Amino acid sequence: MVNKIDLHNLIHKYYLNGLVERVKWNIKKNTLNIDFVDESAQVVGSLKAEEIGIKDVEIGFSDTTRLLKLLAILNGELDVDFISNEDIVEKMTIDDSKFNIKYSLSFIGFVPLVPKVKNYPEIDAEITLNREDIDSLLKAKGAISESDEVSIVADKNVDGDDIVNFIFGDPNTPHSNKVTFGVRANVINNFQNGIYFDSNILKNILSVNKNCGEGTIKFSSQGMLHYNFVEDNFSTTYYMTSKENV
Repeated sequence: MVNKIDLHNLIHKYYLNGLVERVKWNIKKNTLNIDFVDESAQVVGSLKAEEIGIKDVEIGFSDTTRLLKLLAILNGELDVDFISNEDIVEKMTIDDSKFNIKYSLSFIGFVPLVPKVKNYPEIDAEITLNREDIDSLLKAKGAISESDEVSIVADKNVDGDDIVNFIFGDPNTPHSNKVTFGVRANVINNFQNGIYFDSNILKNILSVNKNCGEGTIKFSSQGMLHYNFVEDNFSTTYYMTSKENV
């Protein structure tokens, strides 16, 4: 059995508001592992969920949006099982106390291969985010919703402590509206020239992990953000490239 809320939250951690539709689930010894990549290849990630409450299986999904719509009518504790035909798992069945749904699974070969992150660039800053920081970053993005740019720059606060500024707004228009939010950080190598990332992807990653309590971001001025979040039995990792590197 698996709780509907837990399953819903798990899926959203890789779905990222529709960025990732096609994935492979690998469940072994009550632990679920998922590697994923979005269609633009700006985000590569992995999710691990322990004590998942679903039997061992390897299955493919091609339409996560449809799965979430089916899950929306369910409540409480869910019984998840599978229908196979000649050793090929074709459907996922999910039951609650009122409904039974059947979801058609995808051939695993149709799921995109997820690239492995190798030769990770030198880290220039390490940032620890608490719930308040995540909420503030989401508010900053919401105030500049018309722009999909966020630049990251090293700075110091009024006490002389190292911080990293997240600057939301169009970098190519000097007179455009901008919102800056600074977070205390361990700045290893100073970087004054802003590196630009997609603020919509940043928002999607932070919004599905805001209940984790605390997360970390490792930043490289060569154009990479590496996120780590832990929440209950879930752990998620995301690698996000800068807009210049796409």
